[in-house]
Amino acid sequence: MSRPLSSIVPGLALVLAAACSNSPTGPSAQLQTQSSTTTPTGTGTGYYGNTAPKTRLEISLVGSAAFGHAKGKAKFTAQGGQRELEIEVEELVALAGTSVDFFVGGVKVGSAVVSALGEAELDLNTRLGSTVSASVAGQAVEVRTGGGAVIATGSF
Repeated sequence: MSRPLSSIVPGLALVLAAACSNSPTGPSAQLQTQSSTTTPTGTGTGYYGNTAPKTRLEISLVGSAAFGHAKGKAKFTAQGGQRELEIEVEELVALAGTSVDFFVGGVKVGSAVVSALGEAELDLNTRLGSTVSASVAGQAVEVRTGGGAVIATGSF
């Protein structure tokens, strides 16, 4: 049996009206909230909509002679008054469970315990209350054992 066209069309019109509406909860609202914009490198919105120029430096850390397999990286990001410094080192299974110290420009900036996988990392962020230097350009990064032996180094 076929239905009369008059009973189908009103329902179809209701569905089309809902789909095409500008309602904040309608389907077109979902499409609008999923769009994104691309900003040029070095600028954009950062913490809490910060539109100040963004500085990002990243270096590799190389193991010392005593820890030849060690490797890592350090990243510095600054935008407006917000700054973040991340330092990580890996391939330190022999030091698992011990504490290592992180230095930038000869100043100790923190410590971490080496995981069972041989990794240690430090993440400092001014947004979270940490102290991070306004600039690290030209400064050396070192990761050392608790006894002071150099594990890995690099320079910004």
